[in-house]
This record gives sequence, structure tokens and C-alpha cells, in this order.
Amino acid sequence: MIAALRDRIQTLLEEWKRPAPFDWRAVLACLLGGVLLYPLAARLPVVGWDWYYWFEPGNIDFYPPWTAYLLKPFTSLPWRSGLALLNALTLATVGVAAGRAAFGKGRVSLLGAALLALMTPPVFMALWLGNLEGLVLLGMVALPPGVILALVKPHLGMWAVIARRRWFLWAAGLGILSLLIWGLWPLRTFGEMGRLSQNYFTVGWYDLGWPVLAVGIVLILLSNADPLRLLAAGFFLTPYLMPNHMLLLLPALGRLSGWRRLLLWLIIWLSGVATGMGSSPMRYLVLAFPLAVWLLLGKAQRQSAGSGTKDVSPVYELEV
Repeated sequence: MIAALRDRIQTLLEEWKRPAPFDWRAVLACLLGGVLLYPLAARLPVVGWDWYYWFEPGNIDFYPPWTAYLLKPFTSLPWRSGLALLNALTLATVGVAAGRAAFGKGRVSLLGAALLALMTPPVFMALWLGNLEGLVLLGMVALPPGVILALVKPHLGMWAVIARRRWFLWAAGLGILSLLIWGLWPLRTFGEMGRLSQNYFTVGWYDLGWPVLAVGIVLILLSNADPLRLLAAGFFLTPYLMPNHMLLLLPALGRLSGWRRLLLWLIIWLSGVATGMGSSPMRYLVLAFPLAVWLLLGKAQRQSAGSGTKDVSPVYELEV
């Protein structure tokens, strides 16, 4: 047992130290795609409540202090134009991230993963609300320098960032620098999660109870250094979780193939249908999606290892 534990730790360290190059091509594709999709996004009949009420006027004291600076390219525009630009970038990033995760599976599989990811409830929710999940996902695509975007929602992005030593060091550097500039801002940001969790739609363990936290502890202990599996486990560990946050896990569609990809897509829709069930037990089904991501990716990795093939579709990195 001790030998098995030692081997597991050694494997985790080897995965953690894997090269994690900056994929500038994917980032450029996201940015160009956002520009091209802007005319379409400007015509979408979305409310943009979160954008109008929170982000555009700067009511974001509970976000990391650098968030306001990152949003300047959007907030400097009229609010509907800023919302359209944000939504266009979200659409482009979801498509690129999902297709990129299918790298090596063929062009049809790549395009199929991108289209399936775009046709999901988390994307519709993010567009309707005008929230920042697209920017966080862009940050994950742009790691390691994208850590400044990935940690705009630190209770989510941190779980993916810890998957690689290089990403973790960039995050630690950002954290230390931000403390020197803005002081103990994490106390305010994380301290607000109790108030934010009073939202009718929240599905974190603060609302659903300690069994959800217990599941998260088990998942994180059994996870390897896979950014998506760590993120899926982290969804059970964060006290504040919204259904639109599930957008960050959509690249998992690209990692899977065949019936497993279709199954995960159907589970995403099941999770979306369960959104807003209030105190009904049905609301636990929202967490079916991150649980399925964790299980299906683990199964795919074990099959790849058993067949002696290499997984060529890491979620946020490509060897370039």
C-alpha cells in the first residue's frame, strides 16, 4: 500500500511538472473569432442583466481588484456594445477551447465538439446574463500568462491552475504582487461568498449541504493532474457555484469521442433542465455534469493507458 501511494505521488509530480507552453494560436483564434462574431452577438435578444447591473457600472467589489482594469475594453463602450463584444468573445472561446481539446481526432470530430459545446445551456445562460465565464475560459486557454483572466473567478479558476507547476508559479506570482498592491483583498472576495450563495440558483455545498463537500474531497483526492478533472472536483468544493459556471467544463466534449461525447452532451442538458429547481431535490442534478466529466475523462485516460496510446488532447495545453 505504501509503495502504491509512493508511485501515485510520483506520477502526480511528473504530470504536474509537464511542459505547459503558451498556445498563442488558440488565443489568437479566440480573439479573431470574437471580432468576427460581434455583428451576430449584437443582434442576440439577450437581457444582459449581470452585465448591466454589476460589471458595466463597476459594482464588482467582490471580484479581484484587477477585474475592473481587464473590463475596460468592454466598459468603455456603450453598455449594449460592451455586452455584445463580451458575448462574441465567449462564443468564440467556447468553440475554440472545445475544438482544441479534440486535437488529433480529425477535423470532423473537432468541428463536432465545437458545435456541441456551443449548443448547451451553460452557453445560453452566460449570454443571457452577460457574465464573465467566457473571459475565465479564455484565461485558461491562454495559460500561463492568462492566469490573470483565469483567476477573475478565483474560486473556480484556481482548480485548473494548480494542474501544472508553471501555471501555479504564475498564479503565486500574481497573488503576491496583488497583495502588495491592493492588500488583503481575498478576505473581501471570498468573504462575500456567503451572501452571494443566497441566490435562488446557487448549487454550491453552502446551499446543498456537506455531502456535496464530502464528494468533492473524495474526487480531489482521487484526481490526477488533469486540469478538467481537478476543475470538476473543485466545483464540489466551492461553497458558491452557479449553473452558468459549468461553461468552464465544456472543453471536456472535445476530450471524449463517440457515444461518450454524446452522453456527456445529454447530461449537460439534464443539468441545465434541473437549473432553478429551488429547494427541490432535482437541483442536485445540476452537479451531474461535473461528476460525469470527472468520471468519463478518468475512464478515457485509463483506456488510453491500457492500450498504450497517448492522450493527445489535453484540455488547456497543446505541445507547440
